[in-house]
Amino acid sequence: MKNMIINLIKNKKRLIIIFFIFYLFVLPAKSQNYSYTNDNLIYEIGNKWVYEYEYQPHNNKNTEKVILMKKEIQEQRIDKIVMKVIKFDWNSVVKFNLNDRDEYDVYKDRTMQNNYPPLLLQDGGMIIENNERVWIHPPRTFFFKILEINSFPYILKPYITGREWDWSLKIGQQWGNNKWKEWEGNITNKSHYKISGDTILDTKIGKLHCYIVDSYAVSELGKTYLTSYFNQKYGFVKLDYTNIDDSKIILNLIKITTEAEKLISF
Repeated sequence: MKNMIINLIKNKKRLIIIFFIFYLFVLPAKSQNYSYTNDNLIYEIGNKWVYEYEYQPHNNKNTEKVILMKKEIQEQRIDKIVMKVIKFDWNSVVKFNLNDRDEYDVYKDRTMQNNYPPLLLQDGGMIIENNERVWIHPPRTFFFKILEINSFPYILKPYITGREWDWSLKIGQQWGNNKWKEWEGNITNKSHYKISGDTILDTKIGKLHCYIVDSYAVSELGKTYLTSYFNQKYGFVKLDYTNIDDSKIILNLIKITTEAEKLISF
């Protein structure tokens, strides 16, 4: 009886130690891998990123501001793109297939809202920033819908030159337009990424150290390209797109403001 009690105590101690190790190491690791809230060092709720843009038609004969059609009647020209990070108000688990893993369940606490001054046009999308990756949706209203067919801005941690990875996304026909491409149903865009190097980029918010991510996307429609410039403090500061119709859209970060609209730099 005495030996049985001693063995029970020993086994109980082992179970406590195993549970403690699991709680201390395994659970936090799982939480870090599948959480939007870890390491949110860049895209904090309330902050705004303001981008100017350049559009180059495929004939490369001139450059002009993108003309957006409001209700297909009135022509409007937008000045810039304002990306604001906002709190996501749906307190639930969202299933999102980021790496062809259907089981990739994460809690979504933030999302983005894009505005297009001077028009009161908006769109939205997700932001992923955790200990594994930084990933954002591109602008995608009116003409900027064309960017849905490109690779999305995306970088994996750690930031190592030469690192490569793949990602795929199904794109519905609602993102097509006769101004570039149309299709029926869904297509699959297969993207390939590579951190090709780093550079000091001269921007309107100063000289910034950036990692260069070269990427391309292939589908039955053809091939598109994106070169992203990523800064560890400000995120994606330049996005250089070559679109499905061989036109180009280049986004450059010109301003960041805090939630209180305090100017950080311009």
